[in-house]
Amino acid sequence: MSTKAKEKNIDQEENSSSNLINVIEKYYLPKDVILSKTSETKNTDTNLSEYISLISTANNKNDNKNEKSDMGITPSMKEKNNIFEKIFKTYIVPYFTLEDLISLKKCNKMFNFLIDKKSVNICVISNSTKKFKSYALRASIWYKYLNVKEFNKDLFQKENKKFENNELLNSDNDSEKKEELLYKKSLELIDLIKNNENEKLLKIFTEEKIASIKSSLDIINRDIDRTFHNTFFEEENGKKGMRQILEALCTLYENEGYCQGMNFIIGGMYYLLRSEYKCFYIFNCVLNSNLYQYNRLFADNTPDYYCRVHQINYYVKKYIPEVYYYFKKKQIPFDIIYSSWILTLFGNYLNIEKLDFPWTCFFIDKWKGLIKICLIFIYELKDELLKRDLEGISVLMKEEIAKKHKYHNNFNFSFGLYKNKFKVRNKQLRILKEEYYIILAKKKLEKTQQNLDKWAEDQREPLNEYLTEKEKIEQSSFKDIESFKDLNEIANQKYLLSLKRYNTLSKYIEELKVKIDNLASEKYSYEDLFSYFKKAIIQVINKNNANGLQKDMLENDKILELNDEEKNKIRILEEEKNNIMEKYIPIKNEYDINSRLLLKCYELMDTFKFEISKWEFEKNKRRQQMQDYLFIIEQKKDELIKNLSEKLKLSVNFIKNNDF
Repeated sequence: MSTKAKEKNIDQEENSSSNLINVIEKYYLPKDVILSKTSETKNTDTNLSEYISLISTANNKNDNKNEKSDMGITPSMKEKNNIFEKIFKTYIVPYFTLEDLISLKKCNKMFNFLIDKKSVNICVISNSTKKFKSYALRASIWYKYLNVKEFNKDLFQKENKKFENNELLNSDNDSEKKEELLYKKSLELIDLIKNNENEKLLKIFTEEKIASIKSSLDIINRDIDRTFHNTFFEEENGKKGMRQILEALCTLYENEGYCQGMNFIIGGMYYLLRSEYKCFYIFNCVLNSNLYQYNRLFADNTPDYYCRVHQINYYVKKYIPEVYYYFKKKQIPFDIIYSSWILTLFGNYLNIEKLDFPWTCFFIDKWKGLIKICLIFIYELKDELLKRDLEGISVLMKEEIAKKHKYHNNFNFSFGLYKNKFKVRNKQLRILKEEYYIILAKKKLEKTQQNLDKWAEDQREPLNEYLTEKEKIEQSSFKDIESFKDLNEIANQKYLLSLKRYNTLSKYIEELKVKIDNLASEKYSYEDLFSYFKKAIIQVINKNNANGLQKDMLENDKILELNDEEKNKIRILEEEKNNIMEKYIPIKNEYDINSRLLLKCYELMDTFKFEISKWEFEKNKRRQQMQDYLFIIEQKKDELIKNLSEKLKLSVNFIKNNDF
């Protein structure tokens, strides 16, 4: 086949994403390699688990090999490889299923090198925009990214203390059997609580914990019926499974109990996984794992919620400023949008069928992923948000799922935004989180007005330390600040004096220029008259040259040869000329004096200009020095508040209520 024909066939087949694998099979891979599903990929869970856990090691080995073979690779070849790798991950990987990607890695050295952990993440997230073929595959993927099995090791040890027979630590039980067993035990405890068998319960729980669980059970019963309404929940015992998961979660030591919002998360998770105990462990991991700490959103005062709002707003301002400033201008609180998104993981907002995509992004990329999803939804809702007021936006967030589904109906487009448009960095999120708690500490300082009686006992010591150190800084900096102020005031006075002189001289120069212009006009008029009479005398003399006067005669001799009438005429002209000269000389002298004075003024102007520039520079220099010094002082104070914030987090009030 010719090259052109081959390219034409490639173009035709690439028009359909479903044929992309066939294109690679036909034109890019050896003839004996098939990407179709093989017996090797039937056990999806095993392949996925092995693949993701070992892929980093395999790629490190590949990197070491590449380092050794880089000797013969030119920069242009490396650039081409990087471009191909980017194209492959951006435009090809999203169309593969996970099984295809695993098979592709096995079939060719080039693809083995290209397909790394990042490729797997892209593939998993892009596949979450579609429907996974099996609930078990989705559960396997979430388990792996959340590292649930590793998290459960500590959970089994903690929860086993409740039970006398230590069944959970039986070495014959694998992790999956232990998971099922603990879930069943948790449901048995719920039955004891419902039957008020307090004698058995008090061996396991405190009275306070039992009361908390009973309170949670009452709220769960109320919330279950108003969570989801579809065939699965109404006819296929979905409500029963959702209730059992929520109730079992309340029995775990680490969990405070049920909070509103959990019902939408567990309901959506149970619908997508169809496994009660898998939901039980996945959600518990999301709640309590240090990587997610979702339980801090359900604590009293929910400070983490407002911390997340602070983080999201930073990126909304950066990437979608028109929405940010519109909300600020209209004084619309941002949590009118974020509350249903963050506290229910979009469960109370999206169609239940569409929860897979944002949740997979969250499980893979942690809070960075969830914030990117929020940015995508705001970006897609931008036109609607910018034409609504507070009430209109509230209605928009509460519309029926069937109606609001139209705003986010193309998750392939959302996937493109997720990968390419919004860049969220974990480092920046940590900075913003630290910044938020510093703001909280400042607010507490302002609100209490340094009244120790309003502070909890274990918070007073760090406050006293803060106030003492702050006072030291302010005292040591007071003299320096006063010195800066004095130097700045001297420079400012010198600058103002030079400026005043300059402005006065400028005004005088303008007046002097007008005077010189008037003198020049008068001077030039006299010069013209003087020239006129001089020419008139010469004309009278030269007129008689034709009457026989010699050309080489002196002017006085010529005048002697004139008749009386002509002599009288010349005398009159001479008198007029002399009169003009008498008037002209003082005007000319005054003009010359003022002209020289103007030059001196301009020289003085240059001196004043230099003085102005000099003292302006000095003034700005002093001001900048003072600003730099004040900035350092403010940094020291901010550092004190930061330390105060960190110490307040250790207080009992914060540990219990997540609040200062």
